[in-house]
This record gives sequence, C-alpha cells and structure tokens, in this order.
Amino acid sequence: MADPTKREDHKRFEFGKRPDGEPRLWDIGKFDPQTGSYIAYKLMNDLSPVLGTALAAAGGDLRSVAGNPEVMLGAALTKGLPAMSRADFADMQRDCLRVCRELLDGGPAPVLNDNGTYGVQNLDAQTVMALMIQTLVFNMSGFFDGGFLGTLGAMLGMSPPSSQP
Repeated sequence: MADPTKREDHKRFEFGKRPDGEPRLWDIGKFDPQTGSYIAYKLMNDLSPVLGTALAAAGGDLRSVAGNPEVMLGAALTKGLPAMSRADFADMQRDCLRVCRELLDGGPAPVLNDNGTYGVQNLDAQTVMALMIQTLVFNMSGFFDGGFLGTLGAMLGMSPPSSQP
C-alpha cells in the first residue's frame, strides 16, 4: 500500500502508438514551485467563473460540486471556458511539456529541449494536448481534486495517469 504522506514526483501513462505498434509510454514530472504556484493561480483565476456557475447550478452546495466532473463539465459548457491568448497558451504548453519525457528503449527523451525544440518524434496536436492535460492533472491535484481537468482528459479518451513503482 502506498504511503499517503509520500509525495509522488513522477507519473507514467500510455498514450498513442509507436511506429512498431507498441504503446508510447510517457513520464510526467513535477513543476518547480514558482511554475506550479503560478499555474495554480492562473487556473483558479480562469476557472472561477465556471466554478461559480457550477455552484449556482448546485444550489450553492460546494460538496456536490467538488469532485463531480459532470457538474463542472456542465458549467464549463454553459459558461464557456475563458479565452486564453496564444502567448499565454504557448507559455502554459511550454511549462507543461518541459516536465514530460517519453520513455524510450535507449532511455528517457525530453519532450521539449532546453532550446524550445521538440525532443521526440511523431508528435501531433492530440498527443501534445494529452501531455498538457495529464501534466496539469498530476501537478494541480494538490490544489484541485483533478475532477475538472480529468473530465477534459476523458473527453480526449484518456485515463488518469497511474503510478509506477
């Protein structure tokens, strides 16, 4: 049984297929404290209208909203997700991809190199979005229950990241 007091520094998940047909295995790391706290602040700020709509729909009962992806998804669809500038999106994408690696036979490869170029081959928009969502769910679960971001991942057909010993 896992120790609930021990902080998990990495999560692994499968998404996509390699050219040989085998599943691609990804490793997600933790944000540094400054990046993590900034992204948590940004998400709280951007998602507060959605939470307000969800609370109104639930009669103000926070317990019925927390951890309820259906209520949060309904609120997001009703209220609409806030617009994000291309620059803000690129910054968040960069922050997310910097902590991701593909686990290859020759060793882990960073998804994003220090110079901003991609460090792995055969990336497409769906894979990049999957990595971003999985990274946000993993890193923000301490601030949020992961329900809302997990719902976004479910919309893309992904399951939550799983721990690997």
